Amino acid sequence: MSVLDDFLSRLGIKSLSDLTAEERETYERWQEALSAPKLTVADVEAFAREELARCDEALRDYAMPEQRRVFTQATARLCAHLVAMLTAPERQKLQVQAQIEQLSKRSPPSNKQPA
Repeated sequence: MSVLDDFLSRLGIKSLSDLTAEERETYERWQEALSAPKLTVADVEAFAREELARCDEALRDYAMPEQRRVFTQATARLCAHLVAMLTAPERQKLQVQAQIEQLSKRSPPSNKQPA
């Protein structure tokens, strides 16, 4: 039973037909909001990359008013930092893997004891 259905049952409402048209509309909006997919890190990263691309394109307009240019530059910088922050763990993981591979390509240490 969903949170919304539980709420309606506590109010003594057994069926959606017991609701007025306005209440049904509200129920449907709430149901839609409750069933919306969860936002993921990948979703935020994709949005930030799209917004960064939009800002870069907008900044090519040399006739852009100064105030809008400053706002667009700030937005672009914020999106770039957000993408960097969200991708840092994966970049760090790849860097460590590359270091381990590089170390494993070296010749194995000698087991000879100094005399």
